[in-house]
Amino acid sequence: TVQVGQAGNQVATAFWNVLQKEMKQDSSSFTGTFFHSDGAARAVLIDAEPKVVMGLSTKLDFYRKENVVYDQRGCGNNWALGYYFGGTGATSVDKQNALPLSGAIEERKSLAQRGLDALAKEIERTESVQGIMVFLSLSGGTGSGVGSRIVEEIHKIYHLHNIPIMVVAVAAYSDGDTCLQHYNQLLALTSLQKNADAILLFQNDVCMNAINKRSGTTIGEINDYIASCLVSCMLPIRKKGSSKPQRFDCSDFIRTLVPTPNMKFIEIHTSARGKQPTRMTSWQYIAEQFGKALPTYDLEKNPIKTIASIVYIRGKQVDDVNSLVEKKLIKSLKPVQWNDEAVHVIKSKDKGFLSQDLKSVITVAANRSHLIEFFNHIMVRAHTLLSCKAYFLHYERYGATMEVFRKAFNSMQRIILDYCEHIIEE
Repeated sequence: TVQVGQAGNQVATAFWNVLQKEMKQDSSSFTGTFFHSDGAARAVLIDAEPKVVMGLSTKLDFYRKENVVYDQRGCGNNWALGYYFGGTGATSVDKQNALPLSGAIEERKSLAQRGLDALAKEIERTESVQGIMVFLSLSGGTGSGVGSRIVEEIHKIYHLHNIPIMVVAVAAYSDGDTCLQHYNQLLALTSLQKNADAILLFQNDVCMNAINKRSGTTIGEINDYIASCLVSCMLPIRKKGSSKPQRFDCSDFIRTLVPTPNMKFIEIHTSARGKQPTRMTSWQYIAEQFGKALPTYDLEKNPIKTIASIVYIRGKQVDDVNSLVEKKLIKSLKPVQWNDEAVHVIKSKDKGFLSQDLKSVITVAANRSHLIEFFNHIMVRAHTLLSCKAYFLHYERYGATMEVFRKAFNSMQRIILDYCEHIIEE
């Protein structure tokens, strides 16, 4: 993994913590894929400030100290500052449009390059690389800007080696973490769409609703939920009659869920969001509760369609899952009619989800029309700000000209149109 920014590192750390607990099922299935033989995580930590990454690497023994890369100052919640000057260097266009910079900002040019150097050394330690997973937030300057630049550079370096790039992107609450988040999310998403093979998109609002607590939901709980979603997809598959578990295959995962180059956005939902009552752990009950928690209609009451998906069903009693349970899950996903393979069901006969003491878990990774609403929201908010040039100078001074924004809007509009075209039924 490549973990960028404060939020990216915190979500990724939750991911590694859950993985460690799940290793109790069979540690050999995780060594080589996620961990080295000495127990070190295959991870690179990057941030524009030292506090978070240094704290994590000091507290947790599975992070290598030499894989921690940081600068002394942040990126000011500004995608342009992170992308152009947290990247590998300014282009001629950047230099023409950027104002004179301080020495501190000039130094930050090398942050992404130092991160890429650490990644190259980490890859040299392994015999084979299935894929590169980048964790980042879409709203801050480091996650959105430096993260976009790092993904772009990884694509340039490794795409010829057929190493897929999968991005775990976390979107801020819709009511706003910062006044600049809509610009940052627009610019980051369109850059990631161009350079990544798949974007696993988690919205804080959706995660909070999935956790469904009566009292307030903390960021830590949201991070744990995202980690549970990811790990329950990436655990080894133990099929009936097979003695050897099947390890997670990043390329197969992407091929199944990404039908066209412009439709790379995947959402994940899981029933592993808290301990289930022991008296109510039947597959039918879990499927019913999961279906209720799954977003099925947008704000305009239009049904959310599934273009491609994988349903993971895990537990010792997985053989008890009958056709009625599967049909209930498929019905809640509302697959498009034109794709006969829109829903892939995978059953794994294992111990469930040890990190949450759950004996039975259902998880869905899906490419759905649900994200159209989110993309439109970003477009409208960003366009409203840009139409009166609100905060525009903060971006222009670092190289994000009006032309950069125009291309981002056009790219996002194309993504929305592609999704709309693929959910129209005859």
